[in-house]
Amino acid sequence: MSSQEQPTLYTLSQEIYSITLESLTQQIILDVILQHNYEVTNPVQQISNMDKNGADMYFACENCGRKISGNRFSAHLERCLDRKR
Repeated sequence: MSSQEQPTLYTLSQEIYSITLESLTQQIILDVILQHNYEVTNPVQQISNMDKNGADMYFACENCGRKISGNRFSAHLERCLDRKR
């Protein structure tokens, strides 16, 4: 009786191990696919290499010829065009 139970327990444990391994593998693959899909549909700009103020870009005002920082250009242009009127 004991010799008949041994193969059954061994077979059962192998089957449980196989199912568990297959399930974990499928979950890992699913996680990778979902992460890739999320990154493709929601691209995130990498900002780790940029300084806190962004890139130092200057633009020349066509009205007065001054070089203005990109983050202040709109405000400058509004004032500069108001002066011209």
